Amino acid sequence: MKRDERPEDRPPTPEAIVTEAHDVVWPDSYRVPGDLLGELVQFVRRFVVLDDEQCDAIALWVLHTHCFAAARRTPYLAITSAEAESGKTRLLEVLERVVAEPWLTERTSPAALIRTLEKEKPTLLLDESDTAFSSDKEYAEALRNVLNSGYRRFGSAVICVKEGGDWVPKRFNTYSAKAVAGIGKLPTTVASRSIPIRLQRRAPGETVQDFYEDEAEELAAPLRVKAEAFAEASTAELEQARRPPIPQGLRDRAAECWRPLFAIADLAGEEWAERARQAALNLSMGARGDEASIGIRLLEDVRALFAERETETFFSSVLVPVLNEIETSPWAEWNKGRGLTAPSLAKLLHRYGIKPRSVRIGDETAKGYKLEAFRDAFQRYLEEPSTLIDPVSNVTTSQPASVNGSGAFSSRHTTPLVTATEQGSNPHEQPDVTGVTAESPTYEQEGLDLGVASLEEIRRANEAGLL
Repeated sequence: MKRDERPEDRPPTPEAIVTEAHDVVWPDSYRVPGDLLGELVQFVRRFVVLDDEQCDAIALWVLHTHCFAAARRTPYLAITSAEAESGKTRLLEVLERVVAEPWLTERTSPAALIRTLEKEKPTLLLDESDTAFSSDKEYAEALRNVLNSGYRRFGSAVICVKEGGDWVPKRFNTYSAKAVAGIGKLPTTVASRSIPIRLQRRAPGETVQDFYEDEAEELAAPLRVKAEAFAEASTAELEQARRPPIPQGLRDRAAECWRPLFAIADLAGEEWAERARQAALNLSMGARGDEASIGIRLLEDVRALFAERETETFFSSVLVPVLNEIETSPWAEWNKGRGLTAPSLAKLLHRYGIKPRSVRIGDETAKGYKLEAFRDAFQRYLEEPSTLIDPVSNVTTSQPASVNGSGAFSSRHTTPLVTATEQGSNPHEQPDVTGVTAESPTYEQEGLDLGVASLEEIRRANEAGLL
């Protein structure tokens, strides 16, 4: 569908605008949320500059917050930007008007956070996350643990509460819808549970409506009522929609994140089913290259070099300097700026079962790598070139994957569908609480796991002399 054909891009007629919740007139088909999703897109776009796929994802996520209890997983919104004043806080303020049980905050104690999540099941709208994650270590780890566990229906965190004269560990459910906003990147484990919404400062010529809380509330009130009615009528149906079709290329955690939104989109009809999956491919697949672990980045670069040099064998003495010359990868900064070495390359590849061996090229023999040794890792961890279907001609065309795995997809195509502890002293203000433990903590205090750490985490560790 062309950009100017999207129904919600047409301005509403005066009689279609309602300013009070009781003015809503329900059509017989109100349980099908296509029109409501379009109205949510319009509402958000009044105040924030977003692209089509971002708007579609946000509209679906807003409806999800009203019926998240019907899902087994809840995707977070990761709202990030390179610089301040890019619209992150404004987007949270807009979402505050339409999501279910909003709780907009910049920081709260871990104990208050955990207890509120279990008792009230709010939609957490967490601003300034970059400050929170870079603050004192105990608080940052407690927040990370809550976010790591809280995307699953039965996810929980443990805090110690004082009963009588003893400290007793108690488990609290942390499952709720959450949007997290901040400058830069989120921790890798949190980002993997999120749908990325990357904002930029408005360019000259990009305009939005001034945000006044009373006016925004008037516009949002009927949307909120409709969303609540949709949730009440459709929760049982959504509970049964556990396996909506997943587009090719969307795998593992990314597919898990989008599944609840696909279920809602499928209720809205064919157009929204297509739009949701296109948004998933553009947003989540497009983020893979930037959020890839250091190990995945290395595999991608090595695969590209094998293809570029049209060879099946590399001496380590040749592969290492060529990797260090790739300007878009961190290898030249490795080893405190001295660059990647043959031993450090071997250490990074060892986790994938790849080891340097004696190899022959012509009359020379030296330590190196054969393409055959990488094939299994390439198949398991890297994306293959995608196959897209033109919805007009139904002709299959090859879509090569980019070297860095960004995988941008044209909006003129639709993808074929397949079914596819930590404990510390009491850091809280409450006198009866101590220590926070996630059910499955993933942060390693002993050092970074290079297989899952983001490039930013690797750079910080490298600058600190930990690598």
